[in-house]
Amino acid sequence: QHRDAVFISVEDARRLRLAEGDIVLLSNEFGRLGGRLAFQDVALGTIQVYWPEANVLLNPDALSPLANIPAFKSGRALLTRGSDSVPVSPEMKV
Repeated sequence: QHRDAVFISVEDARRLRLAEGDIVLLSNEFGRLGGRLAFQDVALGTIQVYWPEANVLLNPDALSPLANIPAFKSGRALLTRGSDSVPVSPEMKV
C-alpha cells in the first residue's frame, strides 16, 4: 500500500458509496489529510491511516499518560469524498 492509504472496511465504503482508490479528505479542528481509500479488515465505523502522516489530525496537547507521546490510537476526523484537486499528502492548519 502507498503511504497515502486510508484504510476502510468494504462494508463502510459501500454504505458511504465509496470505492477502493477513491480520493478522500480527512479533516478536523487540527488539520487535513488527503488520501486514497484502500479496503482492509478494520473495525466497522473506523478508519486507519499511517503514522506519522496522520499526526496532522492529532491534538498536539493530548499525550499518552504512560509514554508521554501523542495519543496515536484515537482521534476523530470527518471523511469526505475528495477530488483530483485534493492534495494527497498531509497538510497542516496554520
